[in-house]
Amino acid sequence: MWTGNLSSPELLALRQLGVEPLGQVYGASVQGVSSVLFPITTSEVKAEVAAFLEMLEACTASVREQAEKLGANRVLNCRLTHHLSKEARGGYFPYKMELVGLASKDPAGPRNDCSLSAATPTEFVCLVNNGFDPCGLAVGFTAFYQVAWRQPPKKGRFGTWANEEVSELTQGPYTAREIASNRMVDMAKRVGAAGVVGVNLTTNISTSGTLLGGNMSLLCRMMFIGTAIRRNLAEQGGVKILTTISVA
Repeated sequence: MWTGNLSSPELLALRQLGVEPLGQVYGASVQGVSSVLFPITTSEVKAEVAAFLEMLEACTASVREQAEKLGANRVLNCRLTHHLSKEARGGYFPYKMELVGLASKDPAGPRNDCSLSAATPTEFVCLVNNGFDPCGLAVGFTAFYQVAWRQPPKKGRFGTWANEEVSELTQGPYTAREIASNRMVDMAKRVGAAGVVGVNLTTNISTSGTLLGGNMSLLCRMMFIGTAIRRNLAEQGGVKILTTISVA
């Protein structure tokens, strides 16, 4: 018996392609991020990013190990979740990550490796039928801390303070997006991909302090995850990204 969240049409589509679902695989990791290492000026939160990468490596290793024990060479429909507690405990912020997917045996898949993919079974079948090889997960993450310096407020026509953009804080999400997307592309290139499809972007932006007090700041967490693909797409050159956005 195997377990998974396949719908009936997805199961039939995989079977017609010769792919056999073998079971659900799961990886988890928990770390403590030191509050002492949190930045006080505009910069990336390196301690949190390092914890994310270490947990991602641990989760993917666990998923691969379980899949290989089942005789699988692919893990489809990978779903990655992570959460950093807002409250420090004993000087550390608890940070957890979970990765779950469907281990499958693909006769035409890799022989000496187990590839992970964010593609759903339907998306996987569509890609394979059109000559593309889903060759791995592509993930990019950053936690970027942006500080705004004190600035005098503008006055409106009636003597009241007018609304105004805090341009320094606005720049934070743009910087975070560039860092995270570049990391996703670099991860895709390491598995020989020519493109990344089905990209999902999740963001979490929080602000603190006041502008007049001179200590207003923004923390932007941003994660890209998608499926790296290769083969026919390589003829087009470059790495292409198709993105859908969801805000957490």
